[in-house]
Amino acid sequence: MNAELKFIHLLFLRRRQWHDTLMKFPAAALTLVVCLLSVSCAAAPAPLALGTVGPAPRGVAPVAATGTLVVFSAFETGVPGSFAPDDVRHHGDYTLVDASGQKLRNVRNRAGGFGEDPLSLSLAPGTYEVRARANGFGAVRVKVVVAADRTTVLHLEGGASWPADSAFTADNAVRLPDGQVIGWKSDSPDAR
Repeated sequence: MNAELKFIHLLFLRRRQWHDTLMKFPAAALTLVVCLLSVSCAAAPAPLALGTVGPAPRGVAPVAATGTLVVFSAFETGVPGSFAPDDVRHHGDYTLVDASGQKLRNVRNRAGGFGEDPLSLSLAPGTYEVRARANGFGAVRVKVVVAADRTTVLHLEGGASWPADSAFTADNAVRLPDGQVIGWKSDSPDAR
């Protein structure tokens, strides 16, 4: 029992010494607090901003009846809010923003029998921003152009297979930093 009391007394003295030291050097204490807060704020990296993606050139992809956006965002597992097993893979949800920066909606990016396909979203022609997750890169922001009677496809899931892969050049494709094609560049002459 005597050893326990000595231990508690020693802890109290150590705590008191720290308190006295910090009170003698308030600038050092403030600097320590600011440094700790700075490190915690710097932990979340800013989203990666990429080039503007547009619809495929005429004749390269099938034509849709309306302006359509299809986002193959990074895969997630399970279905939020359900008891589905973790091996159910689906494309992650994303946020759609208009040209003025106003959030239009959060898109639940699931279609198909088991929700494994991305949603084909019909939109009015215009320029939008997609805020999603790219496999291996985290949060990204990509401007997309939706044109009437065209489909704009954005591949962020990694390892995309494009039907006209050989048609991509340095001038007509938007790529991730690792060189992966995510879509047709909207300002390419073919994507108008």
